[in-house]
Amino acid sequence: MRNPFAQTLADTPCEIGESPIWLASAQTLFWVDTEDHRIHQYSLETKTHRATEVPVAVTAIAPAHSGWLAATKTGLYRCQADFTGFEFITDPTEGLAGIRLNDAVNCPNGDLWFGSMNETHLEQADGCLYRYEASTQTISQIDSGYAVANGIAFNASLKRAYVANMFRGQVIELQMNEDWTSVLSKRVLIQLPQQEGLPDGLTTDRLGNLYVCHWNKGAISIYNPEGKCIHLEALPVKHATRCTFGGDKLDLLFVTTGWYGMSEQERSEQPLSGCTFVMPALFEGNADNIFCESFPHQPFRQ
Repeated sequence: MRNPFAQTLADTPCEIGESPIWLASAQTLFWVDTEDHRIHQYSLETKTHRATEVPVAVTAIAPAHSGWLAATKTGLYRCQADFTGFEFITDPTEGLAGIRLNDAVNCPNGDLWFGSMNETHLEQADGCLYRYEASTQTISQIDSGYAVANGIAFNASLKRAYVANMFRGQVIELQMNEDWTSVLSKRVLIQLPQQEGLPDGLTTDRLGNLYVCHWNKGAISIYNPEGKCIHLEALPVKHATRCTFGGDKLDLLFVTTGWYGMSEQERSEQPLSGCTFVMPALFEGNADNIFCESFPHQPFRQ
C-alpha cells in the first residue's frame, strides 16, 4: 500500500531525479535531474526550493569537505559548495564508445565509489565499479561486468558494499577487507523477479537493512542483511530511483523518482512521477558519508 504520510517536495518533477543527499548542517536535501543540467535543493527549515543550472550533465553528487564531487556524463568533477567552479578530475570511460559514468556514493572510509554504464546498450555488461581514493587522489577499478552499475550502498559494521547490477535485476554484495580497498568475496544477494521492476538506488539504515528503489515498479523494498525482504513500500509513480535518510534524528526517508520514458497517458495517471518524496522512516538511518580530502587538490594521477 502507498504510504499515506508521504509528501512531495517542490513542484518541479524531474525526468530522472537522482542522488538525494541530506546535509544536516544546512537542514537541506539536495538532488539532481540527470537529464536537465540542474541540481535541486529543498530546505526543511524554510520550506523553500531552489534549482541551480550547472554546465555539465550531472548524474550523481557526493559531499566533500571542500564542496562536492560530481559524476557526470563526461567524467568526474569537483565543484564548490554552491555548485560553481566545476573542475574536471578524470574520466576512466574516456574513449570507450557508449560508456559513461552513472551513480556515485561516498564510502565509509572517505573514498568515492562510482559506477559506469553502456548508455547505448543498457543490457550489455560493460559497466564497471571504480574507487576514487581520497588520500592519494587516484582511481582504481574495483569490479566489472555490470549491466549498468548503479545504486551503491554500504554496511559499515559488516564491511559490505552493495551494487545494483540493474539490467540483470540483481543486487550484488561485495565483502570487503578491513580498509575497503579490495573485494574478498562476491555474491548475488537479491534477484528481483521481472514483475518487480529493476533495482536502482540503494541505501542502508542503522540496523544494517538494505533499501532498494524499484525502477519500472515505483516501490522501495527493505531487506535484512541476510537478503530477506521485510517490507515493501509502494509509491504512486512508475520509477523510484534512490533514497536517503534525513531530519534531526535521521528518521525521515527521502525518495527521488522520475518520469523518463513514460507516455502522456502514464504521466496523466501518475502525475507525481518525477517528484521527490519525504515520509517517516520505519527505522532510523545513517548520515551520508563525506569525501575526506587529506590535502589540497592536486593534478589527477593515474
